[in-house]
Amino acid sequence: MRTEFNNFESLKQDLFTSYLPGIFPFSPPPNPPAGGFSSPSDLSVQTSHIPYPGHLSCQERKYGINEFNGQTLRLTKLLLLTRPVSVVRPDSVRKIKKHLHFDFVVIQRVKMYFCRFKKIIRMIQKRGWNIFLSLVLAVNVGVIVFLVMGSANSNEPAVVTVEGAAKFKSIAIPDSVSFAGEPMPLHRFDVRESLDRELLVNSYFHSQTLRLIKLAPRYFSVIEPILEEKGIPDDFKYLAVAESGLNPSAVSPARAIGFWQFMQGTARDYGLEVSNEVDERYHVEKSTYAACDYLLDAYEKYGSWTLVAASYNAGMRGIDRQLERQKADDYYNLLLVTETGRYVFRIAALKLIMKNPAAYNLIVPEEEKYPIIPTKEIEVAGPVLDFADFAHAHDINYKLLKDFNPWLRQAYLTNSLGKTYTIKIPQLN
Repeated sequence: MRTEFNNFESLKQDLFTSYLPGIFPFSPPPNPPAGGFSSPSDLSVQTSHIPYPGHLSCQERKYGINEFNGQTLRLTKLLLLTRPVSVVRPDSVRKIKKHLHFDFVVIQRVKMYFCRFKKIIRMIQKRGWNIFLSLVLAVNVGVIVFLVMGSANSNEPAVVTVEGAAKFKSIAIPDSVSFAGEPMPLHRFDVRESLDRELLVNSYFHSQTLRLIKLAPRYFSVIEPILEEKGIPDDFKYLAVAESGLNPSAVSPARAIGFWQFMQGTARDYGLEVSNEVDERYHVEKSTYAACDYLLDAYEKYGSWTLVAASYNAGMRGIDRQLERQKADDYYNLLLVTETGRYVFRIAALKLIMKNPAAYNLIVPEEEKYPIIPTKEIEVAGPVLDFADFAHAHDINYKLLKDFNPWLRQAYLTNSLGKTYTIKIPQLN
């Protein structure tokens, strides 16, 4: 059968630079004749110059390299003569290998065995073990024949099947979105695109977002009642997600600490103890109450929960300056630094994803979410000399004691002021 080739350069590039070098590392042939190739014989001049593969040792070149090159030539010619010029795909190599009934991996292993056994043979010959040498030769010849024949006669060559490439879709934006009861003006292109950005970032940040969904029941069960008690919209629990990733021990580069990322000065302003031994920024319940107080103060100032959320990131002074400078009274009309400009949109995106993860192709069965661990509370009004001993006395280890009470910053508590602290002990049985 005669096959015409009108686009040899494209084929040559695909063949010699994309697929075959992974199997046979050799140099591309010179340019073809003007009329193209029509038969295997036409290719003899173009492919006969193929050098020995550089990764083979001298022993491997000596034993079987001619056969290696011969199969390379056959594979090259068949691929050029039997496949369409415009497309050379990896499965082409597999199909030709099947037609040749020849497993190149096995042959390479055989060559390696030849090299190894030759060394053994030389050693044995020096010792005069002729009978043993004959047995070794016979066994290895039998193994080699079995491997080669088994490969050549196999009707089921190993084929790696890839069902299809991964496909990534854009995220559908809901017709209406609100934060803390205040609607987002999605009819504006800039607002819509800002929300789209955060939906894409957080829905495709699979590992982190899946972990947040799993953690949510454990921590939302703690902060939701406090938000309700203080009159804060429930959506602000997603502000904690954006701030710390639901990590009570989170520390930012700016040294904001804890679940709600308080700076030291602000934490003390809102009644949290910050010392060498006790840092209540790490205390989930107490820091949540302090955050609620801040949010209420900001709402009294701005009358907008959206601006309240922005001020939690940029500070009230920062928002005040921008409102005055830009003569605006709405978050969506402000030009802010990137972090604050994305902040409310990120909270809204996390809310949408975590409330309905399946809509964003994030599947987390209820039984795989992290359980709420029951605890008992122990009041301590005096010093604790060693929290490791304290933990063992309550049938837990030091690690669990610190995990459930990260606000205890040392391995001891002097409690020189005689305060009463409540320590949580997880109930594991």
